Amino acid sequence: MFLSLAVGLLLFIRLSSQDNSVSIISGSGREFIPADSSHP
Repeated sequence: MFLSLAVGLLLFIRLSSQDNSVSIISGSGREFIPADSSHP
C-alpha cells in the first residue's frame, strides 16, 4: 500500500512539473535523472 502511494506521488510530481517531463522527453533531462536514481 505504501509502495502504491509512493508511485502515485512520483507520478503526480512528474505530471505537475511539465518542465521536467519536457526535458526528459527532449533528451536533455539528464540533470533530473540523478534525482530519480538517488533513492535505492
